[in-house]
Amino acid sequence: MAESTITTEKHRVNPIKFVVAIWRRLGGDTDEARTVGVTFLILLGLFILMAFSSRMFLSPRNLRNILTQTAMYVILATGMTFVMALGQIDISIGSMAGIITAVIGDVIVNQGRPVWLGILAGLGVGLLCGMFNAFWITFVKVPAIIVTLGTWTMFRGLAYAYLGGTIYYGFPDSFVSIARGRFLDLPYPVWIAAVVLICGYLFLTRTRTGRYITAIGGNEDAARRAGINAKWIRFMVFSLMGLLAGLATVIITARLDSSAAGTGAGFELHTIAAVVIGGTSLFGGQGLMFGSLMGVLMLGIVENGLLLAGISFFWQRVFLGLIFVSVVGFRTLKAGER
Repeated sequence: MAESTITTEKHRVNPIKFVVAIWRRLGGDTDEARTVGVTFLILLGLFILMAFSSRMFLSPRNLRNILTQTAMYVILATGMTFVMALGQIDISIGSMAGIITAVIGDVIVNQGRPVWLGILAGLGVGLLCGMFNAFWITFVKVPAIIVTLGTWTMFRGLAYAYLGGTIYYGFPDSFVSIARGRFLDLPYPVWIAAVVLICGYLFLTRTRTGRYITAIGGNEDAARRAGINAKWIRFMVFSLMGLLAGLATVIITARLDSSAAGTGAGFELHTIAAVVIGGTSLFGGQGLMFGSLMGVLMLGIVENGLLLAGISFFWQRVFLGLIFVSVVGFRTLKAGER
């Protein structure tokens, strides 16, 4: 009997050591994995805090709303992770949404064209906006912050000029169902965002082009000497950002069932904040797709929890700004210690 007890204790697995062993096997000792791990712990802490702040927070309906509201930001954050891993930034994506939704509304509601044509038109406009940014950044060599600051104003102006104060609404049910339809009790936008995120992760980490993006962001001169076509990569990344902005705008237009020139205001700041909070470097050379996902969820959870707690919209902005500055400041200090 004693031998049996001793044998059992010898073969008993320590769960903590087991998890640590798996974490190390999966690359848990790398800086990227540690960053994602810390981000997850912050996300978990915020989730628990907001769960205690309101009884309604953990209801299935509310959790589904959080996922739905953050889906478009996951799509935008996927594109922004590519951009920032390259060592660049794009602050024009919110204004892109304005001109994209204007075209979608005109094609589907005003002209009465098929839904699929309106969607393609929206995606095409997003791609063209991204390519416009890419041209000036890549070939004219204007800094990305300057180009996208200019197009941030230009795209929004085009949206207002295009619509002339008109707001299109009353889209066909087949279009609205893009945002309101469900599969396995989850809205379609959640599934679309999941597919985009997974594809973005695999592209960034499992393909040669994805590795080129982080290589250029880390040291562009060294990447060029290694034979990497930095111009093509940069052009592709900004074009992809525009295309994903088009996809996110299709979803928000379907969700609101309306098309207005002011759509997308603030998208750029929310998206950049989520990506930086998720651990992607402001200076390039590192892109964390699942970190960006957690950054988006973090902001979504805080916004939702504060709303349920009765905190005004203005104080919500204060808390979100404080979280952003605190996380970035903490990571900057940690980087300075290395």
